[in-house]
Amino acid sequence: MPIIDKFKDMGTVVMGKVESGAMREGDSLLVMPDKAQVKVLAIYYDEDKATRAGPGENLQVKLSGFPEEDILSGFVLCSVAKPIATVTEFTAQLQIFELLDNAILTAGCRAVLHIHSVVEECKIVELLQQIDPKTKKPMKKKVLFVKNGAVIVCRIQGKKFFFEVETSPIIFEAFLCLKFGS
Repeated sequence: MPIIDKFKDMGTVVMGKVESGAMREGDSLLVMPDKAQVKVLAIYYDEDKATRAGPGENLQVKLSGFPEEDILSGFVLCSVAKPIATVTEFTAQLQIFELLDNAILTAGCRAVLHIHSVVEECKIVELLQQIDPKTKKPMKKKVLFVKNGAVIVCRIQGKKFFFEVETSPIIFEAFLCLKFGS
């Protein structure tokens, strides 16, 4: 469950939406990327208390074992048995749109990446290949830059940890190439 917010109410309470798996009152979980073990004291839907929660449910979860001030938006609650992997670099397929007029996207471009509740500065390290929008197949020519409408495969690097999603696509809610010189 990606954590979108937190507050203190006779303990640490985090809010988020369960993306996969389930949690029960009394479960031991990990707060990633800090790998801090916590215990689920209570689960709430709105104001109603529940004993368990599954995928797609928006929750408030009361935890013990980790101070509220150490939890940041974008941290993830996960299973102790199957902790999620963290990375600082990953490969992604992007569709480019809404670049500034006559702007191009190149390797080295700095951007802002939104994944779940994580908002992180990042850098496009390398443009690996361009995908033909009609055939959906990689083009053979080396990619030096792309413009609006292009679909590319590239390596993205962040200063902090990103959460690796091996089987699901990562959705970019916003991807902004910062104007050169700023």
